[in-house]
Order: sequence, then structure tokens, then C-alpha cells
Amino acid sequence: MKGNKTLILMSVVSLLIIWKIAAILVGYSFILPAPEQVFCAMIDLLAEQSFYQSVFATVIRSIVGLLTAFLSAGAFAFVAWKHQWFADWFSPWLLLMRSIPNISYILLILYWCSRNSSSIIISFLILFPMIYQIMFESLKELGRTYQNVLKIYPKRWPQAVLHVYLPLLRPAIAASLCNGVAMAFKVGVMAEILGQVNIGVGRAMQLARLNFDLVNVLAWTGWIIILLFCSDQIVKKIVKTVCRGI
Repeated sequence: MKGNKTLILMSVVSLLIIWKIAAILVGYSFILPAPEQVFCAMIDLLAEQSFYQSVFATVIRSIVGLLTAFLSAGAFAFVAWKHQWFADWFSPWLLLMRSIPNISYILLILYWCSRNSSSIIISFLILFPMIYQIMFESLKELGRTYQNVLKIYPKRWPQAVLHVYLPLLRPAIAASLCNGVAMAFKVGVMAEILGQVNIGVGRAMQLARLNFDLVNVLAWTGWIIILLFCSDQIVKKIVKTVCRGI
């Protein structure tokens, strides 16, 4: 573990060195600002109230879209696992949802729905097929591998869910949520930029872009990376706690 942390630190330092050298070679901060400029801008953002309002708005939209997609996809996957006819009936719908380009979802939903709710709907539509596929395949593997374990709880659904399904499905749940939270943030910010919401990280980045302020664009990008890293760690701890089967 210590060796892995050392390698990660070395990788980050190497990236910063390459970035610094590239900024020096370019010589124009409005084209490629230096790392210290972006870092100072990130610190300056912490003193602005609008920073916390924007982060809060984007986080709420992302969480709502992710949880809605996760709960719906999990329920659909479970029904499809239990009833083959439903899986066959739903497969064309799933194929359609997976085939539509993300940008088409964004443009259509922005056309049909309000600016503030569009990012939630877009996140749901993009995340649903991914989470459904992960959960459905995991349930099928679970059924083949642990048939005897599942028979221990034939009619006790609360106990079966708590002591069998959640612990055994923990890798699938963790993968769905960890991948989903990153995708929800990315898609949500993109939808905020295109939809020009009243408040959000996408709105702040769009204003910085219009002002040709690349430093602030990169500063917001840095905070998004930090938010995603923290969210990933929080999701893993929550999934580990919930799915341990106590």
C-alpha cells in the first residue's frame, strides 16, 4: 500500500512538472497557465460564496440523477432476472437507450425540459442502461453461483436482501455507484454549460470561458477532480458499510 501511494505521488509530481515545462515553453498564461496560477485561483474560489452555492447545486443535481438511475435500474434488473419474458421485452428499449449519443440526449432534453431539471433527467437517461447492465449481469452470475445459498431464504425477503443479495452484490453496487457518480458529475456539468442554468459549476465554467479566463476554467476543473475523488471514497465506504450483511 505504501509503495502504491509513493507511485501515485510520483505520477502527480511528474504531471505537474510536465505541465510547468509546457507552460514555460508556451509563454502565454491565457493559452496555458502555470500550475501555481491555477492553484492560487482554486484557493481564491474558496473565499467566494458563489463557489459553495455552485458546488452545492451541481452536487444535488448529480446525486438525484444518480440515485434515481441506480434505484430504477436495480429494480428493472431484478425483475428481468426473475422473469425472462420481461428481460426479452425490455432488451430493445435498453438497446435504444444505449445507442442514442449522449449529446443527442442533452440537446433533446434541453429542448423539452427546463434548464434546472435537464441535468438530472440527462444523468438518469445516460446512467440507467449502464447500471442496469452491470446489475443484471451480476444477478445472473449470482443465480448460477449461489443457488444453494439463495435457497436458505426462500420466503424471507428482508433477510435474503440483507444477508445474501447485498453482500454478494457489493462489487456490482460499488462499480455502478463509483462509475455512476463520475459520469453524473461530468454529464451534469456539460448539461449545465449547454443549458445555461442559473447556478452551478457548469454555469461558473461557462462564464469563465466567455471571459477568456482559462485560469478559472482550470481551477473549476481541479475542484471537480477533487470532488469526484472525495465522492468516490465516500461511496466506497457507504457501500462497504451497507453491504456487509449485518
